[in-house]
Amino acid sequence: MTEDIIENSKPRTTSIFVGNLGLNVDENDLRELFQEFEIESITISKSKNQMILNLYSIITINGTVDIKEAKSKYDNYKLKDTNIRVHPVRRPQLKRKSSARSSNSFNSQRSMLSRSSSKNLQKEKSKDTVYVNNVSYETTKEEIADFFGTNIDMVVLPMRKIKNHKTNKIHFSRKFNKGIAFVTFPELDKDITEIVDKFQGKKLNDRILATDIALLREPNNRTQI
Repeated sequence: MTEDIIENSKPRTTSIFVGNLGLNVDENDLRELFQEFEIESITISKSKNQMILNLYSIITINGTVDIKEAKSKYDNYKLKDTNIRVHPVRRPQLKRKSSARSSNSFNSQRSMLSRSSSKNLQKEKSKDTVYVNNVSYETTKEEIADFFGTNIDMVVLPMRKIKNHKTNKIHFSRKFNKGIAFVTFPELDKDITEIVDKFQGKKLNDRILATDIALLREPNNRTQI
């Protein structure tokens, strides 16, 4: 599956997507991390994934950037509390950028969120579920279950939405997932961080996985795929 690299001209710029950012990451952190580039703009937004409380950013850089080199250098880099994901901007992501609020406006809202929920953030961390990022889009629940030593009933694998251009109806793909998964260990007799550390950076179907503790949301917000 190919990903479109969005480059503009007059002047030429390159946009990159940075995902799996922790709530405590701000624009200054990103500017410091990517200081080798001439950054034109940074937008930070909340993830739309209802099961995970994290952020993502679209960074626009002046000039042409070797995306493969940037991905090789920064992908899976640990920034504060999470391992970030770096890849070319896909067109839907660029569209989200154009409609996103400015980073200053978002940071203001994020501060209010942090103040109102700071006492509960630690309680929202799951004790038995691991969040898995950078999953190959064609990986199956069976493969994930086998890799983590559990059964498929303990795996949540969100699938991509596909639009039928003839009927204009949207349905879930049977083949391609969203690149993330959740694996639950119901009879875990150890700290969940041990599982996270054990599989952090391990390779599944030629993709290096990034693992973290899943964050719990209210039951009616969870969608099992």
